[in-house]
Amino acid sequence: MQTTTTNPSLVLSYDDVTSTTLDCEELGLHYQVSTQSNFLGNAKTTQIRRRDTQSGKTDLIAQWERHTLQPDLFKFTGAGTSNPRVTSFLGQKSGCAPWERSFVGDDGRRYTWSEESLQLVARVIEDHSRGEPVAIFHERNVAQSRNACLELLPGHEGTLDSLLVTFIYVEWKRRQTSDHQLRKSQEFQEKQVLQGNLQVLLNQQTAWQSNIATTSAAQTSTGMFSGGYPF
Repeated sequence: MQTTTTNPSLVLSYDDVTSTTLDCEELGLHYQVSTQSNFLGNAKTTQIRRRDTQSGKTDLIAQWERHTLQPDLFKFTGAGTSNPRVTSFLGQKSGCAPWERSFVGDDGRRYTWSEESLQLVARVIEDHSRGEPVAIFHERNVAQSRNACLELLPGHEGTLDSLLVTFIYVEWKRRQTSDHQLRKSQEFQEKQVLQGNLQVLLNQQTAWQSNIATTSAAQTSTGMFSGGYPF
């Protein structure tokens, strides 16, 4: 698994954010995300767990319930936690994209997820305006054999668990939108065109090299017969 970021990153083992692991060996962070459907298939439950590297113990930190006919719910573990609905836990401003959400982190500060230059970015809110980024999601790059990863920037330390939980929801939501799927399709088509153009250039280069080799062989053969060999 390769990453191109200079900051610590949680690397996804699978591209499905609702069924994957996220690991950062540098910081000793290990999360597991798993999803199960109920018998009728009209509800899904995603559990987010964190593994302690020293004890090897895995703790459930949050559970996200998705229902067909009811609002989604987040259930958090620990004393004093509640089961807020997604709409109350993740605030959304009128007119914003469906995946752009704000939330109050573990440290009591407010953060927001938004898309910037096709990248999902989390920023801290300071004086009612967006401050410095604390996390950036880098999508998988098949051409470079690079897994998707969540880059952790300075400032993430006080809200890592809630940052991860909200990231999973917001990125899943972003992938469900037709606009995002359309852009990904357009990007794929553009890559196909570029690869096709590159293949044409490679074919032209191969043909050019073949012509040079044929011409060189012909010149060598002509030189041999015109060099005065006795018959």
